Amino acid sequence: ATAEHLRAPFDLALATGNPWTSFAVAAGLHATTGVPYLLDYRDAWTLDQFTGRPAFPAGHQAYSWEPRLLRNAAGVLFVNEPMRDWYAARYPAVAPRMSVLENGFDPRFLGGDLHRPPDPGRPLRFGYLGTLTEQYDNRAFWEGWSLAQGKAELAGATATVHGHFGFFNGSGDQRGTALPARSV
Repeated sequence: ATAEHLRAPFDLALATGNPWTSFAVAAGLHATTGVPYLLDYRDAWTLDQFTGRPAFPAGHQAYSWEPRLLRNAAGVLFVNEPMRDWYAARYPAVAPRMSVLENGFDPRFLGGDLHRPPDPGRPLRFGYLGTLTEQYDNRAFWEGWSLAQGKAELAGATATVHGHFGFFNGSGDQRGTALPARSV
């Protein structure tokens, strides 16, 4: 990052977690060059956002790294108010630099109604884009999909999944994230 900055200076660095090491790169660039940086929390780092409990055991290195990286951030972005509120309470000195940039599709930013009814001349297509983890048990979707295949309204319908299993390479437990055995 420093070599790129020296070749063509950056105005701002945006680091998205996870992986959390991207936050350290942005902070290191700031320390060596003064380039301001934003930290983008697409997911919580030290909060298990599915349970509301700490994400790591006491004494884990994430609890010493996170405040160091937040300290000099020009801004910190979160995907929703509850996550921002949790971090603001944990790091009150950084709270004034925390903002919410909602995750996902928000039609008010795109202008107009983007809904279009399905074309009655072709089968429906369903899609999923994202990370499949044990936190999101998608078996109910696939059980419903299997049942729906017998309905005339869904004749020829397809379901497409793009993404990957788990948050990290080699994520352990895949229960609840299995795709059907046949292509759909």
